[in-house]
Amino acid sequence: MLFNYFSSDSPSDLYKLRETLAVVNFNTDCVASPDGAISSGLRIFGEPVNEVWGIRGESIEHGQTGRCSWRQSSEIICAAIWLSADECADIEASTQDAYAEILATLSSQGYPYPFRFWNYIPKINHGDGDQEEYKKFCSGRLQAFRQTNLAEESFPAASALGHHTHGGVVYVLSSKHTGIHHKNQLQTDAYKYPRQYGANSPSFARATSITVENQDLFFISGTASIIGHKTMAVGDLKGQLDTTVNNIQHLIDHAKQEGCAASLKTIKAYIRHEQDLATCKAFLETRFPDTPTIFLHADVCRDDLLVEIECFFG
Repeated sequence: MLFNYFSSDSPSDLYKLRETLAVVNFNTDCVASPDGAISSGLRIFGEPVNEVWGIRGESIEHGQTGRCSWRQSSEIICAAIWLSADECADIEASTQDAYAEILATLSSQGYPYPFRFWNYIPKINHGDGDQEEYKKFCSGRLQAFRQTNLAEESFPAASALGHHTHGGVVYVLSSKHTGIHHKNQLQTDAYKYPRQYGANSPSFARATSITVENQDLFFISGTASIIGHKTMAVGDLKGQLDTTVNNIQHLIDHAKQEGCAASLKTIKAYIRHEQDLATCKAFLETRFPDTPTIFLHADVCRDDLLVEIECFFG
């Protein structure tokens, strides 16, 4: 059984637990860590905590394939690759290479079906037009997916955020079994965005569900204030929060209609401006009062988006 929680324990202590699959560290480093943590480069608001993914009842194997660090159970693998500051200077080529290597590792280890990606890179909104870092990242990711013949309908859930330090990281959860990749009828499929959003559209599903050993899992991608393909409530934080959570609720309702029995376990909220923290926190505490939530300082993929929210159900 896959589980997810937030802990103030150190990564080294968390990895002493036989069930720990991955520890994600929220600090200002984005480099491979000697303690095995996935250092994200994202600063957490509030007391320091790590995000933990675990597999109940199993011992975890770990290893390194080329640049790709991985830890795996009998059914799920978590794999990560870091990009140096120099590699991030050509984010398109480096993303393509990193994704190609991760996908090859997933296949060679026997977990060829990725169901949840995270991407944290520097300066995500820098550059004009097609030269924006996020648009170049999207091009690199899509080229890697095309190289491995991953069809649009098989793109998994994902988040892509910008941090304020150097280097980048891509990490993924993948399985031996296929998942179901969900659309949001309120939004244009990200991979069908019109040309104004870049030469290559973002390659992800709005959500992915998967059943592993009779456990329903549901991952909502980083979700923001977008209806159709347009940003809504520009400059209005409360309006963006309302639209974002309505999008999330639409996905939750859809999953329930499809028979998914998973319940909401954790939330991560990415906030562009620190002064918006109190409003975001009060809003989510009202809407999801019983759900553990962390708030991270991050740049969202569009410069007119103030907040992005992702959810895990298990």
